[in-house]
Amino acid sequence: MELLARRLLLTLIPAGVVVALIHATIMGDSGLVRRNRMQADLERAHRKLSAIESENSRIEREVRMLRTDETTVRRAAAEELILVPAGSVVYRFDR
Repeated sequence: MELLARRLLLTLIPAGVVVALIHATIMGDSGLVRRNRMQADLERAHRKLSAIESENSRIEREVRMLRTDETTVRRAAAEELILVPAGSVVYRFDR
């Protein structure tokens, strides 16, 4: 009986250590689950940054055109202030 208990103990201790190491590797503070979650967060942040950079480029082009092109300024004023040049026809639609 004592031999069986010793064998069981010598089998269970290493098995327990292996299970604990596997658990720590997968679920620990720097484990695979956390790493995958952080990787997904990083990818989301990169996509958001890309969208913001695209929007900034669009706005920079618009500002450049407003500073240099008189037609663009007139069009923007007409859209914002509902101003139209003399002799133009305006169609208004109720929303």
